[in-house]
Parts: sequence; C-alpha cells; structure tokens
Amino acid sequence: MVFAVSALAALSGRLKLTAWVKRNLSGPGAIVYGLVLMGAAFLPLLPRSYEAVAGVDALTLCAALLA
Repeated sequence: MVFAVSALAALSGRLKLTAWVKRNLSGPGAIVYGLVLMGAAFLPLLPRSYEAVAGVDALTLCAALLA
C-alpha cells in the first residue's frame, strides 16, 4: 500500500512538472536542466567522513532528489 501511494504521488508530481517544462523550456534546454539536476542529486554522496546515520541520510536525500 505504501509503495502504491508513493508511486501515485511521484507520478502526479512528474505529470505536473512535465507540463510545466513543455510550456517554459525548449527541448535541449530541458535536457540540460534535467542532467544538471540529476548530477546534483549525487552531491550528498561526495566523499566525507560519514557516520552510519549520516550516510543513510545522504542516500535518502539522493533518492528523494532523483524521485
């Protein structure tokens, strides 16, 4: 049930975001912004001295940014 709710929430958000991008950006511009955002999602995983909890938090943040 949790996964179904999560999938529906993500899908509805993506549909709104896709409609906004179609209205406001050109195709190549949308690709550039998408690639930059996806690359930025991995920044929390840059090498640092993480404790176990901070490492899990970093992974969670990456997953949220990529979702």
